[in-house]
Amino acid sequence: MRFPPFALLAVIAATSIASLPLEAQNRSRRDRNQLDTEEIRASSASNAYDLVKTLRPAWLRTRGTTSLGTITIADPTSPTGSSAVPVPPEILVYLDGIRFGNQESLQNIGVSDVARLEFLDSGAATQRFGTGHPHGAIIIERATR
Repeated sequence: MRFPPFALLAVIAATSIASLPLEAQNRSRRDRNQLDTEEIRASSASNAYDLVKTLRPAWLRTRGTTSLGTITIADPTSPTGSSAVPVPPEILVYLDGIRFGNQESLQNIGVSDVARLEFLDSGAATQRFGTGHPHGAIIIERATR
């Protein structure tokens, strides 16, 4: 009996995934834009920056260039009613929904204080927090005590 090549590849892939230990299967299904409590607690990092740098280093890389370099904001003191403000060339951090700083501010947050982290790309960050997120944002939910 002959199998089409793609069917044979599908069977091999399914078999290899099924033969992985359950922990490895769960790791492969994890969302690359989130760090959950389980991953955080399993880490040996002491602060949120080291945690992200170790487990999701791509979150700390700025993406592309800022095309305009500035954003326009309302400014009642300006004759035109608006002003151009430089766009920070960094990933912004939000702690419990409040802007906390840039990626360096992650060093001030202990791992024991973190319940969950999430990375938002520039589009999702802009939709949630407004303009000024050309490189995205990291959202931190604090652990409840």
